[in-house]
Amino acid sequence: MDSLRSLGEILTKDFTEDAIRSQPDRIRTGFPQLDRLLGGGLSPGLIVLGGVPGLGKSTLALQIACRIAEQGVPVLYFSLEMSPLFLGAKTISRKVFESCPDGTREQLLTMGVTAGQLTSGAGGQSLTGGQWRRIHQARSQLQDVEKLYVISESLSAAEIKERVERFRKEGPEPVVIVDYLQILSSGDPRGRNERQIVDDNLKCLSAIARAGLVVLLISSLSRSGYQGSVRMESFKETGGIEYSADVLLGLQFFMEGGAARSGGEEEKRSTRGMEKIDMAAEKKRFPRNVELVVLKQRYGSSGEGVRFNYYAEFDCFQEVSSGKGPAVSQEPPLPSEAPPERKAVRQVFYMNNTKLAGDIRNGRYAPGELRACSVFRDGGAKTSYALSEVLSRLDCLAADAVYTIFKNGRQAFTAGEVLRVLSGSASQNARKEREIDDILDRLMRTEISIHCTEEMRKRKKAGPDDEVILSGPYLSARREKNRYRFLGTDVAGVLPLYAYAELTRQMIAFPVELLDVHGERGRLTNTTENICIKRFLIRRLEVLRNRNNQSTGNMRIISLQDSGELMAEIGMNEREYESTTARRQKLRSIHQTVRSILQYYQQVGYIQSYEDDVSSVKIEGEIRDPWSLDRSAFEATTRDLNEEG
Repeated sequence: MDSLRSLGEILTKDFTEDAIRSQPDRIRTGFPQLDRLLGGGLSPGLIVLGGVPGLGKSTLALQIACRIAEQGVPVLYFSLEMSPLFLGAKTISRKVFESCPDGTREQLLTMGVTAGQLTSGAGGQSLTGGQWRRIHQARSQLQDVEKLYVISESLSAAEIKERVERFRKEGPEPVVIVDYLQILSSGDPRGRNERQIVDDNLKCLSAIARAGLVVLLISSLSRSGYQGSVRMESFKETGGIEYSADVLLGLQFFMEGGAARSGGEEEKRSTRGMEKIDMAAEKKRFPRNVELVVLKQRYGSSGEGVRFNYYAEFDCFQEVSSGKGPAVSQEPPLPSEAPPERKAVRQVFYMNNTKLAGDIRNGRYAPGELRACSVFRDGGAKTSYALSEVLSRLDCLAADAVYTIFKNGRQAFTAGEVLRVLSGSASQNARKEREIDDILDRLMRTEISIHCTEEMRKRKKAGPDDEVILSGPYLSARREKNRYRFLGTDVAGVLPLYAYAELTRQMIAFPVELLDVHGERGRLTNTTENICIKRFLIRRLEVLRNRNNQSTGNMRIISLQDSGELMAEIGMNEREYESTTARRQKLRSIHQTVRSILQYYQQVGYIQSYEDDVSSVKIEGEIRDPWSLDRSAFEATTRDLNEEG
């Protein structure tokens, strides 16, 4: 019998170091606090989401589906109640809302759009030019949801299982979302009552989950769950949900008064369960104050909840602080997001590799000037940009670090965390942190506008009538004492330049180990100059590697002369030196740093070799994918160097 295994065999084969490391990563929902309660995100199993009608179960599931698809994970969304057109309208409405500044309900209705307006000819005729621009911009930013497949038919769970199995034969493992359980049709030709149909379908969906897939199932509640808080018994009349589900989630209104009156979590829920909720009054709130409670988690803790602001008109959920401390821990680990389709959990950092970022980094503009940048080699399309201030190279590198933190799903961060991401080292430097604080303040007050319609049309990411403009603060965040909090969950609203880089697919992702360089004299110190040199070399090597090592314009040769690109990158100016001797000493110091970094990269296997002379270095041979390098190679190199020291 294939299913008969001894516990000894399981412990021997399934819990080796390789077996544990090869386990698939959890899938992030896009909501950091919810991911924390779920042990890092969604894992294979049956996850049931229940709530009263009109509280946003489908909207929340759709928003999670979009976030999953943006990670490159395919999603099969079985919508038995809403049409694909309306799901698309809800998605655009949310995306437009996320790009709008804060305001009252009335102000936001003049800037945003509702799903009803997008699915009604009369509604479309009332839209202003500004609203249409936001719609076009939202559409251009939704290319990453191409892996979200909507099936809108009357199906039974057995038919859903067939569709899923067919999809698995042709592609990667999908996440399955079913909306919703009680309207699934019967796959049994015999006469069955409603409860039997629900039970049959529930068993079939549980079988899909047991095959190793994430299945998110939306369910209605019994009438007893319409008042007060959601409990496990609220699902009683809908079949054996509370027994079949691996995770049971309840969506409910959050009663501020009940939370304030009680002591513990259980006491609070008990008190709120007896309260009568004025459903009509709660639904009129803007935004609605709701909570998602983990009622059951087979392999984790339960009883905690995540609070959301639910903007029903715009089909958008936004996490808010739980009131029990910060949304995330005060001392989180460095970012641990791995690129799509990579199983190993590695710390991943990012760099913006667009020509616009290069222009900005090198100060090739004047404040307020609308400058055109040729973004294609043939000069076939130009993108224009303007900034209200001139930013330094370190300003731009700090923005890369902030984007890395943002992509890790963080909502708040400190200058120290930005410095750690910049350098790849956990060492502290109070003076440098104060410098980062100044940089972050400058980024927040700098306005940027990117006019990229022509480029997006050429990239086939915008239609002939679309206009694509990304604008706003260079960094949309606010300072709260020693912490900074992002003012949004959408990259276009938080970091417009990085939304542009995502659209053009010109973000470089690399493992943190490439930054934490160890040379003959130990770890490379994290001066501004060394940070710039390390990041310049990584960007150059990744560009060469992604061109299959075919050098273009002698890119394999890195000049160490005053006129070289590296010297421009670190801002070296010969007029800053009092004598030729001082300038030469500086050049020798930079040369030594470059050589130490390349020697380290050669030892860990990132590059095959390099040729060194007085005026330049040349990269030779193969440049390996840094993600293919075993982490132990970095650790062994560090250990050997420490022992030699």
